[in-house]
Amino acid sequence: MFDLTPASWCDTFAPSRARPALIGFEFIPRPVRLPAATQPDFQQFMRLAHRQQWQFDYQRVAAFLRNPQHALLVTDLREQIQFVNQGFVAMTGYEREEVLGRRPDFLQGTDTSSDTRREVQSSLQAQQPFEGKLVNYRKNGEPYWCNIQITPLFTVNQELTHFMAFEWEN
Repeated sequence: MFDLTPASWCDTFAPSRARPALIGFEFIPRPVRLPAATQPDFQQFMRLAHRQQWQFDYQRVAAFLRNPQHALLVTDLREQIQFVNQGFVAMTGYEREEVLGRRPDFLQGTDTSSDTRREVQSSLQAQQPFEGKLVNYRKNGEPYWCNIQITPLFTVNQELTHFMAFEWEN
């Protein structure tokens, strides 16, 4: 499991005659490397997050954006879209300019469950996360199953300012 040969010793190990002794252990997340195509999205998202002073799981967002087919979107408290990544454009067929300022429910249609819609609204009003599946529609009218996880975004002062949605196709 661990390479404890003398060649692998570092300041964490204290050398001894018999075996190295572990005197400390620290977990440091690896630096995130994103595909070149997703880096502008991530940088734009991070500028928005810094400006708003959100508290969120940086590693989760970075890991999610590694897949260029995953959609990330951010809405304000009125549920108007403030940010979408290139994955959202690829998934839905809508360009960024077409969706900014709109509510995400324009993606829903006749086959979208009204119960799921109510669950989403209830979670948002309660400032709680939501996780589920619903039928959305692409720009060309084609339906698709969308997995969605919505997370409220709070500032360092615990003030709710936005909602972030992670979306991917089933």
